[in-house]
Amino acid sequence: MRSALVVLLALLFVAPVRAESMNGPAASYVLVDIGDLEDSMIQGSDVPGSIVIARYHPADRDIRGGNLSPKTALDNKASTRISIYKNPVVKTKGMRQYLVKVEPDIWVIEAINGTSMSLGSKSFEVKEGQVVDLGVIKPRADWVEGEKAPSAGSTALGALFFGRTGPKTVRPIYGEWHARTSNDLSVPSSIKHLPLVEANYQENATFGNYLGGLINRFGGRAARVKGPQSQSDDATTAQPATGS
Repeated sequence: MRSALVVLLALLFVAPVRAESMNGPAASYVLVDIGDLEDSMIQGSDVPGSIVIARYHPADRDIRGGNLSPKTALDNKASTRISIYKNPVVKTKGMRQYLVKVEPDIWVIEAINGTSMSLGSKSFEVKEGQVVDLGVIKPRADWVEGEKAPSAGSTALGALFFGRTGPKTVRPIYGEWHARTSNDLSVPSSIKHLPLVEANYQENATFGNYLGGLINRFGGRAARVKGPQSQSDDATTAQPATGS
């Protein structure tokens, strides 16, 4: 009798916790394939691609808590941005697939391989319990027409005669994108039971450059709006970091 009473009391205390965990908010994720950055410094020097996604406030056109959107700052426990470059779930030659847990919110692709996309990027919404497929992103050096990565030989000559070990001009990065097809990496079997949606991208999301370094737009030079100021709108110009 006493044993039965102990079991009953234990069930009374455990049941509410179990019910709360079952009824709690469902986790949300983003799925993305990121290609290598080819010829990153010299021809043949490929490096893994990476992106940074940040929580975005479209009305203020800035990262949450940024200079244009200070009232939308998150508390210290919440992460404003996530760098995606570690622990791929799938790794093949030239491509890595990532599955990253995120908070439901509107997000923006803030940077690609260190270049801020602050001149115009892709934003997307993640709802509770969703897996949002960002598709396939391939970082590319945004060369001026006629430029290309230097060869290993020319780099060696530059180091020998001029003491220059890197490229003469560092160009920003842009992103090539396409939606996932049957020719790309498949969706991981571990999440096939979850609601998977293709990202509903909103284009030309602008924001402050809080990462420092070079700036660009997602589509690079080819995506620039031609107009009176197009010549001064140079994607290679470094914009000072502002804010936190």
